[in-house]
Amino acid sequence: MNEQISSSTGSDSSLRLAVVSTTIILVMFGLIIAAYFLYRHRGKLLNPGKKKGDFLETFDDGTIDPKLVIVENGAASHSVNGGELFFDQTTSVSDAHVWYYDVPLDLSRPFVARVRTKTDNYVVSGGIACNPLVLYINGTQKPRILGGSTLEEGFIITYMEPSGGRTYVVFMDNLDGHCWWNFTTDAWASSEPPANEMCRPMDVKSYATLEFWSTPKSFYFRLLDKNGKLLYKTAPKVWSDFSQLLRGADVYLSGGEWLSSWLSNDEWIDYIQVKYER
Repeated sequence: MNEQISSSTGSDSSLRLAVVSTTIILVMFGLIIAAYFLYRHRGKLLNPGKKKGDFLETFDDGTIDPKLVIVENGAASHSVNGGELFFDQTTSVSDAHVWYYDVPLDLSRPFVARVRTKTDNYVVSGGIACNPLVLYINGTQKPRILGGSTLEEGFIITYMEPSGGRTYVVFMDNLDGHCWWNFTTDAWASSEPPANEMCRPMDVKSYATLEFWSTPKSFYFRLLDKNGKLLYKTAPKVWSDFSQLLRGADVYLSGGEWLSSWLSNDEWIDYIQVKYER
């Protein structure tokens, strides 16, 4: 009887040992497979990847992405240093610069376009203004340097100093559905408001983030200070007010000083981004 008990106990112990050993082997094999998967896909796990059309240029590596096109006129020049893109406008109003992301924006998908920028060193005789964020819209034509005092075609965030030594930010467009943002009424206006109503005081010599948020039906602007705190947000404006877009015009994210016979200012850009909704 004791021999039977001992034999049964021995068999149970051997079975348990076999089960434990098999479990350990399976766990180890699973860990090896998991480790191999993590190794092969570590890049995607650390960076989930970009949606089609996404773009981010931080200038941290001292280079400029080929998809970011720069156009300059006269003696205007640019350089990358310390994670900043710098545009030197010299001292002539005939010098100008434009940058743009060379992939048309997809208005059928929600996205945000943002630029963190600042500006300084104006040529007083030329007037004080620049357009650090522009959604350029002109058929199939790409952004370019303009002559005279004609504003670019599209939705524009403009910095300016109309008088009194104070700088301002203006939200407006230069399309067939003409609109300006009125900071007094907090609403879009179909005709140009008085200067004191369409201009918001702004320290343009310090970094600020300018944002353009878009859905397939509408868009709005946001303005953030140097620390990323929200300063202002407009109400939405519907895309259907603008027939150029309904006719299939391309839309490019761009910015710069633009004009070869008016205005002049230096500009620093910390980063430029287009991000589509996940």
